[in-house]
Amino acid sequence: MHSLSFSSNLPAFQFDIFRGHPIRAVVSTRKGGVSPAPWNSLNFSVVRGDDPKNVHVNLSRFAHACGFDRDDLVVARQVRGDGIQSVSHRMRGQGIVGTDGLTTRVAGLPLLTLYADCVSIVVYDVIRHVLGVCHAGWQGTTLQIARKLVQCLSKDYGTDPADCLCGLGPSIGPASYEVGPDVIAAVHGTLPAAASLLQPAERAGHAYLDLWQANLNQLVTAGVPAAQTEVSGMDTAQMTDIFFSHRAEQGQCGLFGLLCWLEES
Repeated sequence: MHSLSFSSNLPAFQFDIFRGHPIRAVVSTRKGGVSPAPWNSLNFSVVRGDDPKNVHVNLSRFAHACGFDRDDLVVARQVRGDGIQSVSHRMRGQGIVGTDGLTTRVAGLPLLTLYADCVSIVVYDVIRHVLGVCHAGWQGTTLQIARKLVQCLSKDYGTDPADCLCGLGPSIGPASYEVGPDVIAAVHGTLPAAASLLQPAERAGHAYLDLWQANLNQLVTAGVPAAQTEVSGMDTAQMTDIFFSHRAEQGQCGLFGLLCWLEES
């Protein structure tokens, strides 16, 4: 990933893999907003105790920096599941309830998903000019939402996975994500090569889970060439000066966002 600064002095990041293609995928940070601690400062969540007026200002700032109005944004109302919704121009400005993934073929339609440790996954079909994005914590990962996102693009738009570029954004890394017996059991019960995704932790019955590799495996299994993927490698739990981290901040934090859209091809 590479950093960029908007004219409004909002720091943000973009994927290297999408350079030169008519797609934008911009990851916000926690900086440049108006929210007080513990949501300081560019918080996009209205359900973690922050004043909704602050959130509106923050979203407006980020949207304007990306060239949109706040009311243009299509926002996934995430539920830590595997629901994926195809988005048309008629859904501009809406919150899409009960979904952790969005897809579209509409240029200029900005799709927003929110994070504070979970993995953001962006998939772009360079031939058919369609876009998909999803949110994957351990629940979405064990439900294999990354694989399902590619399958939805194929079903709805005729995407060949071999034509896709994929980016995995800042999220909790394998050195930071300690999980307990319930998550370990879910990983073993749902994901191939589960043992390779888990490393022993000091606490008995616990392990460190590699969400990056787990979701990368799903994309490759779905047919995306590994060489056409990018993992940011930015561990939110170790970068709380830049990103929110639910784990590192014990739930006392906001959410940052990933805003992606298609440009005219």
